[in-house]
Order: sequence, then structure tokens, then C-alpha cells
Amino acid sequence: MKLNILLPWICVLGLSAGLAAVFVSSSAKDTELAKLRADAAQSQQRQTELDEIQAQSQKQAEQIVELRKDNQELLRLRSDVGQLRNEKQRLANQVLNAQSDAEKAHNAAAQAMKSSMEKAMQVTALQGDLKLVEQGQQLRNTCLNNLRQIDAAKQQWALANSKTSDATPTVQEIAPYLPGNALPVCPAGGTYTLNAMNKLPTCSIPGHALQ
Repeated sequence: MKLNILLPWICVLGLSAGLAAVFVSSSAKDTELAKLRADAAQSQQRQTELDEIQAQSQKQAEQIVELRKDNQELLRLRSDVGQLRNEKQRLANQVLNAQSDAEKAHNAAAQAMKSSMEKAMQVTALQGDLKLVEQGQQLRNTCLNNLRQIDAAKQQWALANSKTSDATPTVQEIAPYLPGNALPVCPAGGTYTLNAMNKLPTCSIPGHALQ
């Protein structure tokens, strides 16, 4: 008789214990699933950050290549300067020879002097043109370096603020990433335009443009 009374309670207790075990197992699985999802999200975020860093590294490598091209152009101009200086020295020697010949014959000296003066004027004109070319190249190189600094500041701003490629920063937003916390000034008097992230910054001076 007692067994008949206790048997249903024993069944109820066994069923309750089974349900409790199922609930605990289900809660553990839910916790593990949530952890796996969090790990996957963190892994995806790290991959995104790595991709952005790789893109920035590629951009810096391209800037280095461009700077090397500019340096090669500057070396070529310096070589041209050396050749012009040699030409100037050669012409100066001709002037001295002409003056020496002038002492032997007045008429020949006058003609030689005229020719020498014309050549000297040509050298002076060439020197003036060369100085203008050097100054223009120096101004352009300084402006290009300014544009590279602006572009690098844009990239840092976009990375720090998770901006998309079509976002356009303001001068105030990228200023903290620039030397002196201020937008550089074009030495030739040009005006800089920041543009969106998917475009390079530009200068209003023709020829002052990043490639």
C-alpha cells in the first residue's frame, strides 16, 4: 500500500530531476553559443582593422614611390644645372680669350667683345630661367608634400572615426592629425580642397596635384 502511494511521487521527482537537467544543459549551450557569437564578432572586427591597416600601408608605399620619382626629377634638374654652369664657364673663358685678342687688333676685339657680350647675356638669361625652374620645382615639391600630409591626416581621421569612403572631413576635424594642428599653406598661394575620402586632396595651382 505504501509503495503504491510513494510510486507516483517517485515518478514526479524523477521527472522533475530530468527537466532540471535538460534546463541546465540548455542554459549551458545558450551561454556557449553566445560566447561563440561574441568571439566571431571580435574576430571579424580584428580582420576589418587589419584590412584598413594594410590599405594604409599600401597608400604610404605609393606615396614613397611618388616621392622617389620627385627626387629623381630633382636630381635630373641638378644635373642640368651643372651642365649650364659648365657652359657658363666655357663661355666665360671665351670672353677672356676674346679680350686677349682685342689687344692685338682693335677691330677684331670690338667684334669679339660684341659676340662675347651677347653670349654673356644668353648665359644670364639662362641662369634666370633656371632659377625660375628651380624655384617652381621647389614650390611644387613643398605643395605636394603638404597634400600628402593632408591625405595622411584624412586617412587617420577616417580610421579613428570609422568613416566610409564617401565621407568628407572638415579642416577642424583633421587638424589634430597635422603638424602644428593646422592645415599647411601652399607656398605658391594656392588653395587646398580636402575632398571626400575616395578622392585625393587638391590644390588650385595647376600642376600641384598628387598622382
